[in-house]
Amino acid sequence: MPARLALPLLVLVALALRLHQLDSPLWLDEIATWQTYGPMTVGEVFSSYAGSNNHLMNTLLMKASAAVFGPSEWALRLPALLFGVAGIPAMYLCARTALSERAAVSAAALLSVASHHVFFSQNARGYTAWLTLSLLASALLARAVDGNGGPRAWWLWVLASIGNVASLLLSAFVVVAHGLAGAVAVVRTGTPSLARKLAIGFTLIGLGGLLLYAWVVPDVLAYVDTEYRKADAGYSLLSMAFVQEVVRGLGLALVAAPIGLLWGYLGVRALWRRSPTLTVALLAGPLIQAVVVVALGLSVVPRHFLLTMPLGLLVLIAGVEVVATRWNMATQALLALVLLLGGLSGVQLQGYYAHPKQDIPGALAWIARERAPDQRVIALHLAEVPVDYYGPRYGITGETGAFFVRTEEALDAALAHPGTRPGYLVMTLPRALHLALPDLAARVERDWELVQTFPGTLGDADVTVWRER
Repeated sequence: MPARLALPLLVLVALALRLHQLDSPLWLDEIATWQTYGPMTVGEVFSSYAGSNNHLMNTLLMKASAAVFGPSEWALRLPALLFGVAGIPAMYLCARTALSERAAVSAAALLSVASHHVFFSQNARGYTAWLTLSLLASALLARAVDGNGGPRAWWLWVLASIGNVASLLLSAFVVVAHGLAGAVAVVRTGTPSLARKLAIGFTLIGLGGLLLYAWVVPDVLAYVDTEYRKADAGYSLLSMAFVQEVVRGLGLALVAAPIGLLWGYLGVRALWRRSPTLTVALLAGPLIQAVVVVALGLSVVPRHFLLTMPLGLLVLIAGVEVVATRWNMATQALLALVLLLGGLSGVQLQGYYAHPKQDIPGALAWIARERAPDQRVIALHLAEVPVDYYGPRYGITGETGAFFVRTEEALDAALAHPGTRPGYLVMTLPRALHLALPDLAARVERDWELVQTFPGTLGDADVTVWRER
């Protein structure tokens, strides 16, 4: 099917998948972002860095969406959804820079139904903006360097790169990768004018980034150097725990792993032959990021490397097309690949839609039905933020016997409160609790009994309810 017909259809498919259950409950990071930055002015958003949840562009767009539509779940997620849908034509444009039209359509088709992309398109954070603008900026750089886009491609690359920097600080690695891609192009072509254009472009991108983050650079560096050295902030990149988390997240997509391993090298080689600039611009960023993370000993989570997802699809499609073309079966092979991976993603989407990311409302609704008026409710550790946010809807607040506990001392105070009697405890993300407060975690498991589990689709975000023994 020609791209002019396929792309609108794929955009509609992507939109439908991302609109479905867009109003499901928010999870911890979404709530924390809104509670922290929702009340701030625009100037305060630019000048403060309370934590890594401030994905600048998404924070500002989320505030605008809430101002127009109210702070409902779907309104807070609307910017992420729009960037997620925009990622489909961006994926096509990026692939078309180095691959055939049928391969580019295949790449857009796979991204439109990718379960992980749907997940982040329904997550009130800046990750889909980062993915979309990274793909777009990389394609524009390749077209500018190769002379296929004219002067407009240079200016659009600069604008897309500045937008990318505004979307997520991790985009700094994409900018560095673009610098490496530009240097490779200058060495390959030996063109002084190309070096001048790149120098001007990177100067403008640097100035744009400086204007966006000038007020918070020291806070960002201090935050990364402290928070991301904590074990409960994530995983060591070289640890088995990180590998297990990646494997758990991939799920059924692991079925296609042998295909990726078999044709990955061929795909990279095909991309390199057709556009060395695009290849370096896309692939160098995650590699540089991994080296920096390991060298500095920082903790990470798999979503920090989310850019490898569309890149992996591009490499896989390029490799399959190269192999299948030798037998004049490229169209059939790409169709088979889209059906295989699309089918696996469809199965994963069924599981994703079956539960909220983190079902705090479900847990609180159950407690509200079971709880006597004088029974206390303890929100433990990271459950504090979502229980505080959703609790008033179910009559569970500090004024009605709810306690927010992050230390053993606070737990003792809650248990000794004279106005309440034994009740329930809400817990989520237990790995972080065990790493940060192992004694508190052991005490809960010793003195309380698990009575209900409310599944979530995000990592270990199942919400558990415990009763005092």
